[in-house]
Amino acid sequence: MEKLYLHLDKTTYSSGSTIWFKGYLVTATGHAPFAWSRFIYVELFDQSEKLVTRQKIKQLDGIFSGHIKLETALQEGEYTIRAYTTWMLNNGADFLFQKVIRIVNFQPSDVVSEIDYETGEDGKTTASVWFVDRFGNAVEGASVVCKVNLDENQVETFKRKTGADGKIQFDFVRENKGLNNQFVEVAFENSSAVHANKFFIPSSDGEDFDLQFFPEGGVFLAGKETHVAFKAIAQDGYSTEVSGYILQNGTDTVSFLTSEHRGMGAFTMKPLVGVEYAAFATNSKGQTKRFDLPPVVSEGAALSVKWLGDFLQVQIRARGENLPKPFYIVAHSCEVLLFTQLVEQLHYNIPTEILPEGMIHLVLVDGNQNPVSSRLVFVKKQPAARVSVQADQPNYRRREEVTLSINLQQTDTLLRTGDFSLSVTDDLVVETDSLADHIYSNLLLTSDLKGHIEDPAFYFLNDDDRTNYYLDLLMLTQGWQRFDIGDVINNQLEKPRHFLEVGQTISGTYEATILGKREGVPITALAVEPLISVSAEADESGRFLFNELDFPDSTVFTIQSQKYTKIRQEPAGFIEIDQDSFPSFSNLNQPSARASSASERLLRNAQQRMFFEGGGRTILLDEFVVTGADQRTKDMMEYGISSTVIDAKALAEQFPVEQMADFIVKTLPGVRYTNDQIFMRGGSTPAEIYLDEMNADLSFLSTIGSSEIEKIVVLNGANAAFYSQGGGGMGGVILINTKAGGSFERKLAGVIQYMPLGYQKPAEFYVPKYEVDSIRTSNEPDMRSTVYWNPKVNIDESGTTTVKFYTADPNTSYSYILEGITNRGEICRYKGKLSRTAE
Repeated sequence: MEKLYLHLDKTTYSSGSTIWFKGYLVTATGHAPFAWSRFIYVELFDQSEKLVTRQKIKQLDGIFSGHIKLETALQEGEYTIRAYTTWMLNNGADFLFQKVIRIVNFQPSDVVSEIDYETGEDGKTTASVWFVDRFGNAVEGASVVCKVNLDENQVETFKRKTGADGKIQFDFVRENKGLNNQFVEVAFENSSAVHANKFFIPSSDGEDFDLQFFPEGGVFLAGKETHVAFKAIAQDGYSTEVSGYILQNGTDTVSFLTSEHRGMGAFTMKPLVGVEYAAFATNSKGQTKRFDLPPVVSEGAALSVKWLGDFLQVQIRARGENLPKPFYIVAHSCEVLLFTQLVEQLHYNIPTEILPEGMIHLVLVDGNQNPVSSRLVFVKKQPAARVSVQADQPNYRRREEVTLSINLQQTDTLLRTGDFSLSVTDDLVVETDSLADHIYSNLLLTSDLKGHIEDPAFYFLNDDDRTNYYLDLLMLTQGWQRFDIGDVINNQLEKPRHFLEVGQTISGTYEATILGKREGVPITALAVEPLISVSAEADESGRFLFNELDFPDSTVFTIQSQKYTKIRQEPAGFIEIDQDSFPSFSNLNQPSARASSASERLLRNAQQRMFFEGGGRTILLDEFVVTGADQRTKDMMEYGISSTVIDAKALAEQFPVEQMADFIVKTLPGVRYTNDQIFMRGGSTPAEIYLDEMNADLSFLSTIGSSEIEKIVVLNGANAAFYSQGGGGMGGVILINTKAGGSFERKLAGVIQYMPLGYQKPAEFYVPKYEVDSIRTSNEPDMRSTVYWNPKVNIDESGTTTVKFYTADPNTSYSYILEGITNRGEICRYKGKLSRTAE
């Protein structure tokens, strides 16, 4: 099995900036950096579960590093980064790397809208939306269409007009208040100002809560002292603190409960046969509810554990005369079996020195080879290797060089090297959360547990008894889900459905024409940039495969089965390419991030100063968003790199309210409207407009609504000439395809063009070269929020290395985070501060 962790340069970004990341792909056991996969996939999803972009990253020089360039018009809100290999998909989507980030948008707009919600006692939610112009004046008399999207089957539409205060209101009812992907869309209708916005409805912070009970070992065994853990979850998906008591048969109090950490706690009791137990618990908001405990089992066996210094004591609780014996204790860590012990006594002391660091799964197996009880434990160990960082001076001036010395320290004499990444960020605008998931907590904890773990790094801040007790509560309540140990024992593991990806391939099916043959037909694939020419033969079922390919993203292949001779072209069949498939995404079990006061303060700081990225100023201009990144690469293949393609989905997002095609054409990027004619930017002759391959003018387009349009394509140069029907395309060409109309595709039998998802071309983080006097004394402000990013910090056998970079302009402090893994699988992390001297 493989695990993947991404180190990001930060967790809050502005639209138009760049996300920098490095992937650490390791074996699930031992975390050795020698996993077999050679490609990883990194995806960005918005809060409505829509894919924003997908990048394929190739392992280069032994590492996976890449970036995501964010569109300037990206909607502000929470986004999720997901990363995985194809091999990891065999364990299910729950065990892929996921991290929630925040993207803010400083893009100026002619109209700004804000929303507020208020829920009454009748369950109705009233949404109030305010609209102001860029000068802060209320927008009065604007017609607004509002859509409330609660789920796929529940979409409500309202039409309102803004009052003198620029405000509208509408009511709706939320049946499921725990979802965090519900949203409200607003858009101006028939207005000279174009405005549309999307607001995600916060998951409810109401009084309701849930309480679950987890008897140790999974069995509530009669007549045996049982340690029962519990976990309380509020309506917003986060933990809530509770207290209460346990009643038997609704009368006698037999125990009390009080949560101790993140809604978790535990109590001990001896259940009786034929007795029902219920808890009455009160949360922090004063609501009291009844919860039934699990039913009491009269016969069975269960595990329990106790820490005794350097030993883990495993105890067996059993009751009943006819239990299937003998019992065995099986211990494993991920896919590695640690030991099997025949049960001949009621407890065993296991020295922790024989156990690896991380989560250990103990399973009690009966004589029929059925698992009857299980217990998760977490073993902490002192690392054999640590990393430290030392700055060359305590304070730094503006645009001064910083030298960091990095040392790999170890407690033994084994030869070690290390692979690390370093991020340095500005504390004035970037928050570093000490409790958020990091390389250590992720690879050892969250990557093996299903569901949301609240503040996972907390369990590694200290190695004291109290912290470790809380960690054990997490083991009791979270549960192990990576695979079923019963299937392992009975050799019934599901065969892998996804394969290791060590190279790039293209495959498909050739279908012969009538009376034609399939077997042995030559299939060729040709790409010009980079130059690739490969061939294969179809087998008896028409299948063909091109393997051992190497191509970056945006590579266009021409794949053909046509066979030419000197005098004729032999009949060709049809080619169908196997399309890439990717796992579905859901944020259903991911609570919305809670914004801290520090986060809001940092955002205000970011807005108060001009925002810069990569050493250059980001110019914030109004922009028309036309396509998502993945669709853009497909359109490049069909219409050329310089084309602009707007599909039906992009049109619906930009114009939630029905607009006429002539109005849409006038707002296209690179288009100007003069004397009732459309011109391309820089063009001297009018553009040619074709509706379903027929010449059309603006007056005719005024009869076509945006909901009828499937696709709009704007073409210049040689691409325009290809699609022109007589004008030569000198002034450019605009193609409009309606949903009931024709198609722009021009296909040749036996020939197709295909643009697969290739790997991302490497890019480097920009670092100013202030050793040059003219650059250092430049008046161009340097306001980097990520001051330095280096995904290739390598430590050789000497155990040391250095990195150098320059400070930026603001008087502030910097936080730096170094993460990585040694060649022996030790996980390392170091966090420090740098100071900037005020000038």
